Amino acid sequence: TSNGDIELESIQGAVDADTSNGRIHYEGGPVGTNNSLRTSNGSITVRIPAEASIAFEVDAKEGSIRSSLPLTGDTEGDYWKATLNPPATTAMSLRTSNGTIRIDRLP
Repeated sequence: TSNGDIELESIQGAVDADTSNGRIHYEGGPVGTNNSLRTSNGSITVRIPAEASIAFEVDAKEGSIRSSLPLTGDTEGDYWKATLNPPATTAMSLRTSNGTIRIDRLP
């Protein structure tokens, strides 16, 4: 989408979502080999089960990255390459040019 938010819940396959001006909210266990969430101007929030096994590549050029889950790997600055519960069974790329990226536990 060009100008708008993206809400993703109860996904049954791999995700490739992109918006120019809007936030992205993803909730659920990632399915598929590669998942990608991108926004130019907006935040990304990912809420996943704590037992998920995911390799993250996270890039927040003019923003910040936060995780309430224990990730292993490089979690410094505005570019992270880290894994939740290695070895990973799926991958997730999260990118924003201007915004915050949050990775949180799904209740």
